[in-house]
Amino acid sequence: MKIALAQIKVRAARPDLNYQTMLDFCRRAAEQQADLIVLPELAVSGSFLGQAWASPGLLSEFQKYNQKLIAETDKLNETVVVFGSIGLVMWLKMGGSCPRRPVVFRLRCAASSWILRC
Repeated sequence: MKIALAQIKVRAARPDLNYQTMLDFCRRAAEQQADLIVLPELAVSGSFLGQAWASPGLLSEFQKYNQKLIAETDKLNETVVVFGSIGLVMWLKMGGSCPRRPVVFRLRCAASSWILRC
């Protein structure tokens, strides 16, 4: 098994930039036949102090880029991508479906952590 670990610059509240950085890394790793790609915790949203991340507008943006990243990385054949973000629980509760291949999301909200498997 070939594993690609990403150490990338993650910018708080800039899911657009984070998404592109993550997608570029994933494509390069897939070209090098990585079986598993592991991206940083909170890689889509970035890390925040306090409750700033809980803004409905920001959560909506995070959600949009979570879904875009899932859709784009699903095209990477059998490569499994692991990334951290916030907002996914809301997406699953709203009827979002899981991608065709296994994707693990580690979400950290306040003092709680969840591991979700699709």
